[in-house]
Amino acid sequence: MIPARSPIAEPASLRRIAEQEFARRRASLAEALAAGQTTRGFANANAQLWLAIAAHVGAALPELELATLWPIGGKRFQRAEDIADPADYRAEAARARNVAIDKAESAPANLALEQRARDWIALAEAIGAPGIDWRGPPPSSSAAVGQQANSIERKAA
Repeated sequence: MIPARSPIAEPASLRRIAEQEFARRRASLAEALAAGQTTRGFANANAQLWLAIAAHVGAALPELELATLWPIGGKRFQRAEDIADPADYRAEAARARNVAIDKAESAPANLALEQRARDWIALAEAIGAPGIDWRGPPPSSSAAVGQQANSIERKAA
Protein backbone atom coordinates (compact mmCIF):
# COMPACT_ATOMS: atom_id res chain seq x y z
CA MET A 1 0.00 0.00 0.00
CA ILE A 2 1.22 3.47 -0.86
CA PRO A 3 1.86 5.62 2.24
CA ALA A 4 -0.69 8.39 2.87
CA ARG A 5 1.99 11.08 2.53
CA SER A 6 2.53 10.22 -1.12
CA PRO A 7 0.30 11.37 -3.99
CA ILE A 8 1.75 8.54 -6.10
CA ALA A 9 -0.63 6.25 -7.96
CA GLU A 10 -0.69 2.49 -7.58
CA PRO A 11 1.78 0.65 -9.82
CA ALA A 12 0.99 0.98 -13.50
CA SER A 13 0.23 -1.95 -15.74
CA LEU A 14 3.02 -4.48 -15.48
CA ARG A 15 2.75 -5.20 -19.19
CA ARG A 16 3.12 -1.54 -20.07
CA ILE A 17 6.07 -1.14 -17.71
CA ALA A 18 7.81 -4.19 -19.20
CA GLU A 19 7.13 -3.11 -22.80
CA GLN A 20 8.50 0.39 -22.16
CA GLU A 21 11.51 -0.93 -20.27
CA PHE A 22 12.37 -3.41 -23.02
CA ALA A 23 12.25 -0.62 -25.63
CA ARG A 24 14.35 1.67 -23.42
CA ARG A 25 16.95 -1.00 -22.68
CA ARG A 26 17.16 -2.13 -26.31
CA ALA A 27 17.73 1.46 -27.46
CA SER A 28 20.45 2.07 -24.86
CA LEU A 29 22.16 -1.22 -25.77
CA ALA A 30 22.07 -0.25 -29.47
CA GLU A 31 23.66 3.12 -28.61
CA ALA A 32 26.37 1.45 -26.52
CA LEU A 33 27.05 -1.05 -29.29
CA ALA A 34 27.29 1.70 -31.93
CA ALA A 35 29.69 3.66 -29.70
CA GLY A 36 31.87 0.58 -29.19
CA GLN A 37 31.13 0.52 -25.45
CA THR A 38 29.85 -3.06 -25.44
CA THR A 39 30.00 -6.21 -27.51
CA ARG A 40 27.27 -7.66 -29.68
CA GLY A 41 27.22 -10.78 -27.48
CA PHE A 42 26.68 -8.79 -24.28
CA ALA A 43 24.01 -6.61 -25.91
CA ASN A 44 22.12 -9.67 -27.17
CA ALA A 45 22.34 -11.48 -23.84
CA ASN A 46 21.15 -8.42 -21.91
CA ALA A 47 18.32 -7.71 -24.36
CA GLN A 48 17.19 -11.33 -24.00
CA LEU A 49 16.84 -10.86 -20.22
CA TRP A 50 14.60 -7.83 -20.76
CA LEU A 51 12.60 -9.64 -23.44
CA ALA A 52 12.10 -12.57 -21.03
CA ILE A 53 10.89 -10.18 -18.32
CA ALA A 54 8.39 -8.72 -20.79
CA ALA A 55 7.27 -12.18 -21.90
CA HIS A 56 6.77 -13.30 -18.29
CA VAL A 57 4.14 -10.61 -17.68
CA GLY A 58 2.41 -11.12 -21.03
CA ALA A 59 3.73 -8.10 -22.91
CA ALA A 60 2.65 -7.85 -26.54
CA LEU A 61 5.91 -7.24 -28.36
CA PRO A 62 6.59 -8.16 -32.00
CA GLU A 63 9.93 -9.60 -30.86
CA LEU A 64 8.02 -12.30 -28.99
CA GLU A 65 6.12 -13.55 -32.05
CA LEU A 66 7.24 -16.69 -33.85
CA ALA A 67 5.82 -18.02 -37.09
CA THR A 68 4.36 -21.50 -36.86
CA LEU A 69 4.86 -24.25 -39.42
CA TRP A 70 1.29 -25.38 -38.99
CA PRO A 71 -1.04 -23.72 -39.58
CA ILE A 72 0.88 -21.84 -42.24
CA GLY A 73 0.93 -18.15 -41.44
CA GLY A 74 0.04 -18.76 -37.80
CA LYS A 75 1.89 -17.19 -34.93
CA ARG A 76 2.73 -18.14 -31.39
CA PHE A 77 4.48 -16.24 -28.65
CA GLN A 78 7.76 -17.25 -27.04
CA ARG A 79 7.65 -18.18 -23.39
CA ALA A 80 9.93 -16.37 -20.97
CA GLU A 81 11.64 -19.65 -20.03
CA ASP A 82 12.51 -20.24 -23.70
CA ILE A 83 14.23 -16.86 -23.95
CA ALA A 84 16.39 -16.82 -20.81
CA ASP A 85 16.94 -18.74 -17.59
CA PRO A 86 14.30 -17.60 -15.07
CA ALA A 87 16.94 -17.22 -12.34
CA ASP A 88 18.89 -14.86 -14.61
CA TYR A 89 15.98 -12.62 -15.60
CA ARG A 90 14.68 -12.53 -12.03
CA ALA A 91 18.13 -11.43 -10.83
CA GLU A 92 18.21 -8.71 -13.52
CA ALA A 93 14.76 -7.48 -12.45
CA ALA A 94 15.85 -7.41 -8.79
CA ARG A 95 18.98 -5.47 -9.77
CA ALA A 96 16.92 -2.94 -11.76
CA ARG A 97 14.48 -2.62 -8.84
CA ASN A 98 17.32 -1.89 -6.41
CA VAL A 99 18.79 0.74 -8.76
CA ALA A 100 15.36 2.39 -9.06
CA ILE A 101 15.01 2.43 -5.26
CA ASP A 102 18.48 3.95 -4.83
CA LYS A 103 17.65 6.69 -7.34
CA ALA A 104 14.32 7.43 -5.62
CA GLU A 105 16.03 7.69 -2.25
CA SER A 106 18.67 10.05 -3.64
CA ALA A 107 15.97 12.49 -4.78
CA PRO A 108 13.09 12.20 -2.28
CA ALA A 109 11.12 15.08 -3.80
CA ASN A 110 11.08 13.48 -7.26
CA LEU A 111 7.74 11.70 -7.47
CA ALA A 112 8.54 10.24 -10.90
CA LEU A 113 11.53 8.38 -9.44
CA GLU A 114 9.40 7.16 -6.55
CA GLN A 115 6.76 5.90 -8.98
CA ARG A 116 9.43 4.13 -11.05
CA ALA A 117 10.75 2.42 -7.91
CA ARG A 118 7.24 1.29 -6.95
CA ASP A 119 6.60 0.03 -10.48
CA TRP A 120 9.84 -1.96 -10.38
CA ILE A 121 9.00 -3.42 -7.00
CA ALA A 122 5.67 -4.64 -8.40
CA LEU A 123 7.22 -5.99 -11.62
CA ALA A 124 10.08 -7.79 -9.85
CA GLU A 125 7.64 -9.35 -7.40
CA ALA A 126 5.31 -10.42 -10.22
CA ILE A 127 8.06 -12.40 -11.96
CA GLY A 128 9.23 -14.09 -8.76
CA ALA A 129 12.25 -12.02 -7.70
CA PRO A 130 12.88 -11.92 -3.94
CA GLY A 131 10.56 -9.40 -2.29
CA ILE A 132 11.48 -6.35 -0.24
CA ASP A 133 9.70 -3.99 2.12
CA TRP A 134 10.16 -0.40 0.99
CA ARG A 135 8.21 2.45 2.53
CA GLY A 136 9.35 5.10 0.06
CA PRO A 137 12.22 7.55 0.05
CA PRO A 138 13.04 9.46 3.19
CA PRO A 139 11.25 12.81 3.49
CA SER A 140 13.14 15.83 2.17
CA SER A 141 15.41 17.49 4.71
CA SER A 142 12.94 20.32 5.31
CA ALA A 143 10.13 17.87 6.04
CA ALA A 144 12.33 15.57 8.09
CA VAL A 145 12.47 17.77 11.16
CA GLY A 146 11.35 15.65 14.08
CA GLN A 147 10.80 12.60 11.86
CA GLN A 148 12.84 9.49 11.35
CA ALA A 149 13.95 8.73 7.81
CA ASN A 150 12.34 5.74 6.13
CA SER A 151 14.64 2.91 5.25
CA ILE A 152 14.74 -0.10 3.03
CA GLU A 153 14.38 -3.42 4.74
CA ARG A 154 15.47 -5.92 2.16
CA LYS A 155 14.48 -9.40 3.07
CA ALA A 156 13.81 -12.53 1.13
CA ALA A 157 10.15 -13.15 0.53
